[in-house]
Amino acid sequence: MPATKVKRGEKSQFIRSHSNLTAPELVKEAAKQGLRISENFVYNVRANSGKKKKKGKHNVGDSHTLGHGHHLEVAVHFCKVSGGLAEARKTLEVLESLQLG
Repeated sequence: MPATKVKRGEKSQFIRSHSNLTAPELVKEAAKQGLRISENFVYNVRANSGKKKKKGKHNVGDSHTLGHGHHLEVAVHFCKVSGGLAEARKTLEVLESLQLG
């Protein structure tokens, strides 16, 4: 007799609903219910259960997606490592005189 197909997320939901059991105990309990899971799968589900899904694609290097004050944060960091706003201005003036492009 062929096994019935498990619905998407059913194993993960089973693991989340039995949070009081250890991974080996959970594997045995799942086998009693007709679910085949491994201890590693239990650990992975538990590790990812508190994380939120990211919405959409976010390219880190894309200047259009950085927004939200990223350039301002970089400028503030530059001022701090330069030794203050006056020193940062001097550095920028030198760079401007070099006409780097």
